[in-house]
Amino acid sequence: RRECLPPLPLTAIKFHSIGCLLKLGGYRSADNYATIAKRKHVESGHQWSAELELASKRMVTSCQRGMGPPMQSEPLNYEAVLLLDLPMDPIISGGPINTKALAVMATMFLTREVEIAMAERSHVAVNRSDKTIYWLLPVSKIDYKALGCRRSWGCSCTSPSSSGCVYHTMAGHIDHLTSRFGSPAADDHLPLFPTADGRTVSPETMLELIEMLATMLGEEMHTKDGRRKYGKHSWRSTGAVFLAGVGVDLLKIQLMARWSSEVITHYS
Repeated sequence: RRECLPPLPLTAIKFHSIGCLLKLGGYRSADNYATIAKRKHVESGHQWSAELELASKRMVTSCQRGMGPPMQSEPLNYEAVLLLDLPMDPIISGGPINTKALAVMATMFLTREVEIAMAERSHVAVNRSDKTIYWLLPVSKIDYKALGCRRSWGCSCTSPSSSGCVYHTMAGHIDHLTSRFGSPAADDHLPLFPTADGRTVSPETMLELIEMLATMLGEEMHTKDGRRKYGKHSWRSTGAVFLAGVGVDLLKIQLMARWSSEVITHYS
């Protein structure tokens, strides 16, 4: 962790040891670590010498050498998911109800697995007069409870048999939650996609669900180098690939996904 700094004052030898430990741990943000180390060193009344500046730069360079780009979570085939015959009950042990509605919401709102797991029914508003839904989403991937971004989708049906319409999918899901668990109370904390008995699904189980869907689609679970293809950002990559494929502007996708970086270009 960046906060776990060695005893001050820092020395060139300590920076070398830090670099070795960061490389062993696969730490990708050595430059952030070096910045915090420098600030703590100076705040403690020690001088930041040219020797330390050189040692810091060498440590960062050493950690980043040969690391390559970060691994990205592979997207699911969204159109194929919509064609799956999925039941209303969970398809995995401890999983959420209404998997298809979850796939629609997680894809079209480009959520992380923890966001879809921790979302509550009260975070979603359905306007049945103008056929629009609104979802209050986190502003930060670190603090998933910092609900400050409101995103919306309207009806996108092109025919009575249209599949994947965000509004109709979510309106139907909210109706199902009401019939199954009762109407919302003043302090409603029912998960948006609960287990069959109304409990919160763990983020780890949400990852299992993604892999189950990939298995049902006949996808491989691992890359040629042995790493797992699907991960925490698979719904986000699924949404980015699908929306870019149907012609949505990349900046709009970035805003919808609450991405501050240019990672969207990886999926487009």
